[in-house]
Amino acid sequence: MKHTAKLLVVLALILAFCSCSTDPGKVETEPAATTDAPVQSGTETEPEPETRSDVDDIPTDANLNGADFVIFTRTSVPWLNSMFDVEEMTGEPINDAIYERNRSVEARLNTVISEDHFDDVDSRIDEIIMSGETRYGMCAITDRIGYAKILEGYMYDTSDLPYIDLEKQYWQQAVNDAMSIGGKYYLLSGNYNLTTYDYTHALLFNKYLWDILQFDDIYTTVKKGEWTFDAFGTVTAAALTDLNGDGQMDNQDQYGYASVVTEVLPTFWVSAGETIMVKDKDGYIQYNLPGNERFVDVINKTFSITVDNNGTGIGIDWGEFQSGTMFKNNQFLLYNSTFGRIPIMRDMDVDFGIIPYPKYTLEQKQYYSNNDGGKYAFVPSSNVTPVDASMVIEALASTSKKVYTAYYDVSLKAKATRDRESLEMLEIIFDTRVLDLGRTMWQELFVEKMARPMFENNDRNMSSLLASFESMVQEDVKRINESAK
Repeated sequence: MKHTAKLLVVLALILAFCSCSTDPGKVETEPAATTDAPVQSGTETEPEPETRSDVDDIPTDANLNGADFVIFTRTSVPWLNSMFDVEEMTGEPINDAIYERNRSVEARLNTVISEDHFDDVDSRIDEIIMSGETRYGMCAITDRIGYAKILEGYMYDTSDLPYIDLEKQYWQQAVNDAMSIGGKYYLLSGNYNLTTYDYTHALLFNKYLWDILQFDDIYTTVKKGEWTFDAFGTVTAAALTDLNGDGQMDNQDQYGYASVVTEVLPTFWVSAGETIMVKDKDGYIQYNLPGNERFVDVINKTFSITVDNNGTGIGIDWGEFQSGTMFKNNQFLLYNSTFGRIPIMRDMDVDFGIIPYPKYTLEQKQYYSNNDGGKYAFVPSSNVTPVDASMVIEALASTSKKVYTAYYDVSLKAKATRDRESLEMLEIIFDTRVLDLGRTMWQELFVEKMARPMFENNDRNMSSLLASFESMVQEDVKRINESAK
């Protein structure tokens, strides 16, 4: 039985899990040199001390004379809050907070805000810009295509958007810093953007199984800083059970850990404090893998605590992952989830809790939580009134406190968590978010061509793979950096 399980690899949902997951926090910009130095982004859920204002500087007499401000964005789905405007109040907290915010901005600036939403925004954006369409004041696209569109000249940077002040408290500063290039900001995220929260990863644990297996209290373990890769490996191996006794491990049995296959390696390397891309002191991107032996060690350790210990799951279809059926049926001890997907567990009969991904070792100073990115806003280069657009976007950001509160306090705290301890874990996770550009902007390479096949094939030989990537990646990095000079 165990030999069979070893061959099955980790819960390989072969259909790719879409990339792209607070108020601003600090971001380190030097390459990672220790076990606790991720460098891309960390954001905080609580406001910083009042050194950064939460009041915008838009003139009190600003008047856009009834002009339309149309937002181009993705159609919202149950696991992604990508809407920027709604047409009416419905009684749902996030919906109503967005409605009230937008009507307030309309009255203040004498503008009319609306939204065009499509399922295929990332492919449509080329048509919008190339046609010279002037309709849109703001567009929102998936992070992973953002740099390509910068290189194609699709967007203004903030030097052309005078009313946008990224030093203000309502902008997600660390996320914006991570997405910037050499101090230039094109792709923006403020508290109007809930998708960066939706794409933040956490572990759900089944309390019934945890108690049955008589493990130590996990919340205490996390708070003491003892939730490590090794601790993860111990509990997941112990959970493996052939429930029906047929000698085969399949979707009728019990596992220690389940995740979309594309998320296993990236989420663990981030939780260990590693990132594929880092920033130098001037904010330019640097490729962090050449000569990085610690990254290789982290990958090998991840295989050790997932595939080698037989505690991890099997391939199931995308629909089953979306529904969380096997987790709800008490077949997974630990379940990888983004915050956008946690609400699908609301109808689960057995209680579950929320915890961060583990630290690499006890010596690592803090936890790190993988943020897959999100839908980032920009002012399209086809827009003929970028100054006016900057005014509306700044106003939306500065008046989004109630939107964020509805998301965090109502949707997450009240609906998605079931105990006080999970609320503490929520703060730990959001306080320690890290966005690795290698996972987002270079997803096709480092996820689809590296992380996915490595895990699907139980292939741990990274050396030749990385060697084949290096010249291409270095050239990409060079072109992107030069675009901002």
